[in-house]
Amino acid sequence: MMNELKPIIDKMKMNWSVAARAIHFGKVCPFPLKCTFAVPVEEQINSFPDELNRFWQIAARADLFIDETYGQWGMVILPPKDTRNLTLKQQQLRDEISVNDIVFGHFYGDDDLLLMDASGAVYICLPLDARSDWPRAADSLCEFLIKLEHAQGAKYWARP
Repeated sequence: MMNELKPIIDKMKMNWSVAARAIHFGKVCPFPLKCTFAVPVEEQINSFPDELNRFWQIAARADLFIDETYGQWGMVILPPKDTRNLTLKQQQLRDEISVNDIVFGHFYGDDDLLLMDASGAVYICLPLDARSDWPRAADSLCEFLIKLEHAQGAKYWARP
């Protein structure tokens, strides 16, 4: 899986390390978007899924398709400590988030969260919706990143 994560992260670094205009659903995004990746973490953390650990061995944190102009678009994949804290907080606040879920990121400009379930699938945890209504964005983190890069940061799971 590391072999799959690294190429997509490298592609995002190559194409989006400098803010650029994206095309979302056939229209030019009104603000430039950028991706940044923090240096990797050294240790593996046993309480997290392998795929998240492999991601963090490439980048401890990622800001993906960030709107640098207004700060109202994009998402962050959090580092391990922040992931643990956000997961525990959300498990206390919401019965729908189980002990087997990991909340590993959030969106800028809204209250949506990135959640990985016990099988490794990535969901968009919507603040006002029941779990049954959360979009399943991908079967894995790698698939999520591939689809997100292909959509140039557009919320492909919520296509109008």
